[in-house]
Amino acid sequence: MLWLTRRVASDEAKLRELRRSVENTKHEIYEKYRELLASEVGHLAMSWSVFEMLLDIVIGMIHRHGGKDVIRGSLPTSLKEKVTYLRKAPRVLSAVTHLEAETNAFAEKVQILKETRHDCLHGILLIDPEDFSIFSMRLRYNGAQVQTIGTQRTFKEVGLAVDATLALCQAGAAIFGRFAEAFDDKEAIETHRQFENNVASFAVKQRG
Repeated sequence: MLWLTRRVASDEAKLRELRRSVENTKHEIYEKYRELLASEVGHLAMSWSVFEMLLDIVIGMIHRHGGKDVIRGSLPTSLKEKVTYLRKAPRVLSAVTHLEAETNAFAEKVQILKETRHDCLHGILLIDPEDFSIFSMRLRYNGAQVQTIGTQRTFKEVGLAVDATLALCQAGAAIFGRFAEAFDDKEAIETHRQFENNVASFAVKQRG
């Protein structure tokens, strides 16, 4: 029976070593996932900053060319207000009426992306150490109530959001140019020329 006891002890030692190996491997995978996710979120933050700056420039231009008189007196501050302001411009300003379809299509792309962006940039992203799934958690204010919103996300979703935001930056640069030309705003047209090249270069560098 001694040989059996020794064999069992040896097998148990092998199992313990195997478990340690598996745990070490899982830990390495988890750390790699965490590193890659942090990188993608960083890319998303940088890309979204470029997009929002373009959006602010376009809205500022619209405001100067009559938006303050027929849309609203003050500049919008939240993303929702900015998108609403942008949508209204072609409906109430004759100089840009022909840009309504393009502006609405651009605004729709923003609407599609905004939840993923909000989860990633204003929420907490948690990685399950067992199956490496991603869970986002953030707060939503509903009047006097504060709600906790939880959403399952995937690594692929975050990566695609980066690609979509880069595309949005390029679409934003195009919208900027269209509005500048429609308003015949010489300064904005020159600024757009510089921005268009910079945005294209930025998109290439972000995705290597």
